[in-house]
Amino acid sequence: MTSRNKHRPISGTTADVQRKLMSETNMRLLHAFPAFGVESSLPDKLLNLLDRLDDSEQPSQSQKSN
Repeated sequence: MTSRNKHRPISGTTADVQRKLMSETNMRLLHAFPAFGVESSLPDKLLNLLDRLDDSEQPSQSQKSN
């Protein structure tokens, strides 16, 4: 990982944290957690909320005719 500011070097602490986060042991642990897994679909509750949001953003028929 590089710093956001390319002109500023990464501090020793930052580099140490990055090295530990990217370690094989840590990566193995993180991949075992379900929260870090990739889901192929969204939960039904979220899909329903997104549908309601889409419906609310669509102008109603009465607004189109005015």
